[in-house]
Amino acid sequence: MQEARRHPTFCRFVVDCDGTTAEIDLAIVDRLEARDYTDLHALAVMVGQSVCIDAALSMDAGLRRSDIAEAFARVLRLTDERFPPTTGDPASTQRYFMDWSNDLTHT
Repeated sequence: MQEARRHPTFCRFVVDCDGTTAEIDLAIVDRLEARDYTDLHALAVMVGQSVCIDAALSMDAGLRRSDIAEAFARVLRLTDERFPPTTGDPASTQRYFMDWSNDLTHT
């Protein structure tokens, strides 16, 4: 995973996994919307949660794991209708990020 472009509210990553390359625009802390959660979930499954967290921390010297955990916990503010219909069960995505938030809080 490489940073391709940085903007104040998001970062564009280029991900190469098993010969498949994809560009992903992703907000991890500032402007998380349902699409950001679903995109990050797919990315974390592809490259691993620690790679995603390490990439975020490397982009912002002031960012802490607790900041990311708080951002992930805000997934509960989103109603089911806000999630893209093609991404599966919104409750499953919310549980994934609540579990990840708890893991970050306790490490």
